[in-house]
Amino acid sequence: MNGVFPVLVVADDLTGANATAALFVRLGLRTRTLAAGSGHGHVGPGADVVVVTTGSRRLAPEAAADRVRGVLAALGGGEPQLLVKRVDSTLRGPIGAELEVMLTHRRSQRPGRVAAALAVPAYPAAGRTTVGGIHLLDGVPLARGPAGRDPVTPVTSSRAAALLVAGTTLTATELHLDILDRDDHAVAEALAVALGSADVTVADAATDADLARLAAAAALLRPQVGDIVTVDSGPFGAAYCDALGITAQASRTPVLVVIGSPAETTRLQLRAASRSIGAHIDVVAGHFSSGEVAARAVDAIDAGAAVVGWQVPRPQLGTGRAWPEQVPSWLAGATRQVLAARPVAGVFACGGEVAAAVLDALEARGVDVRAEVQPLVVAGRIIGGPWDRLPIVTKGGLVGDGNAITASIGHLHSMHETLVGTTEAPEVLRS
Repeated sequence: MNGVFPVLVVADDLTGANATAALFVRLGLRTRTLAAGSGHGHVGPGADVVVVTTGSRRLAPEAAADRVRGVLAALGGGEPQLLVKRVDSTLRGPIGAELEVMLTHRRSQRPGRVAAALAVPAYPAAGRTTVGGIHLLDGVPLARGPAGRDPVTPVTSSRAAALLVAGTTLTATELHLDILDRDDHAVAEALAVALGSADVTVADAATDADLARLAAAAALLRPQVGDIVTVDSGPFGAAYCDALGITAQASRTPVLVVIGSPAETTRLQLRAASRSIGAHIDVVAGHFSSGEVAARAVDAIDAGAAVVGWQVPRPQLGTGRAWPEQVPSWLAGATRQVLAARPVAGVFACGGEVAAAVLDALEARGVDVRAEVQPLVVAGRIIGGPWDRLPIVTKGGLVGDGNAITASIGHLHSMHETLVGTTEAPEVLRS
């Protein structure tokens, strides 16, 4: 396994590894999961994130440490930009032994640079939070719930720091929730002090917003600290990766984005996608023709853009309709022209009128629905016409969380990569 990919995640079980991998995919990153010792040299072309599962949660600490050493030795001297220790969301297993190996390795590979661990084990969306250093499952201290009664790997403490450094020589400090109520400068200053005072800083978090603030502060401090190894159950490592600005390193077949909704919800989703993935999105203007709009997108594809497309302008108060009635049809016409000129991985169509117009312009009979990327954000394949089986995602303007467009683009790339090379692949995807 060579270390040219930007992110390496070391997980202790397969289900957790796959769940974490999905969070990086939502950032538009090519992500692979592998079993330790399974031939890491065959990561595959263009991997941005590699998640290696050691299967070590129920092993004795030294045996677990040996597996992690083997994963790191397989890097062959190449070092990822970000090293992540993925832990169980209820903090079971020999975490300290594995983390100590990872910190020791990172420090040995970067002489003269400090390396510290930032542990944010909270997963608010799954009911895991950390408050006052106590890790909670649905509001109940960890050791008082099901994790404390686990017959094989019972959790003996609810204090996250105690669990993360147990049986090691590592030192730990805590950063409590009240720090996150201060301004950004104060958060960064407190985090800098904590990272400089111990091997492992264990930070509270009760919401996704807490994770984002910590990730932003850590990214800001990384040049000062030297290196930060993250320890988390999934979402913080992905948030920190995003805050560092790590983007896909290999060119991919582009996704065409056609946004016919002026809703602020969609505008914010597009802004988040552009920040995470990079995109060339034109704001359409009435004086452009379909041909001009299409030509600009084709030029962007030829320049290497992974995401291209158009959005309607922000509505102006008091002007009635936000755009002329013909806009959906000429955006759909531009979509057909781009697809005729260049292969794409798929189409993301936002807004009911535009989605319907796109399908009509592509001579589609309908959509073979395959998945719900998020509630009311639907992925499938076009049925019929010249672009039969081309992946498509449709979304209403007011639906989806802040990551909806990023997740949709990642899903389209995954559908495309799965489809290409199979006997089902249409000719337009083979070109």
